[in-house]
Amino acid sequence: MSEDLSMWGYWRDKRGSASEAVESDFPNTLVNDPVLQASVNQIKALELAIDARMEQLADEQKEEDDEH
Repeated sequence: MSEDLSMWGYWRDKRGSASEAVESDFPNTLVNDPVLQASVNQIKALELAIDARMEQLADEQKEEDDEH
């Protein structure tokens, strides 16, 4: 079954992120394209890094607030 790649823009906008759209709506393309696989993995890793950093900053802020 071939995926309709012309629908990319629609699904990207509907899902709100490129990685979610490619995983949800173009799974066959993702499985068969190493560039897409690497890109999705990088996005996920960076999202984890952002989340971890924000949690660290929140902890630091709480510590500072507790000191005052």
